[in-house]
Amino acid sequence: MYQLDGAPEDAPRLKLHKNLFLSVANLFLAIQEYSPFHFYLNGGLAYNENVGEFILPETFIGNDALELDNYLFQTYFNDCEYPDYLYIVQTRLNSYIVS
Repeated sequence: MYQLDGAPEDAPRLKLHKNLFLSVANLFLAIQEYSPFHFYLNGGLAYNENVGEFILPETFIGNDALELDNYLFQTYFNDCEYPDYLYIVQTRLNSYIVS
């Protein structure tokens, strides 16, 4: 399920969890192709691996999921490792545009 590439075969968890970043990116892109979202919301409780839980100070609304996630990363999570799912989505979106 949702693993098109790069999933290690010996992962002990369900296939969805073999590469969770890949699953998230594939699921997002599949839904976008079938029935695109027009607005993206983010807010409420968040977790930063270096700080712990915190509440985002406002509700964020955007019309571009990648742009919104990148903004939130730069603003609240720039002390963490950049999420692989953002690399995957950006790469795939760029390949759609070029094709």
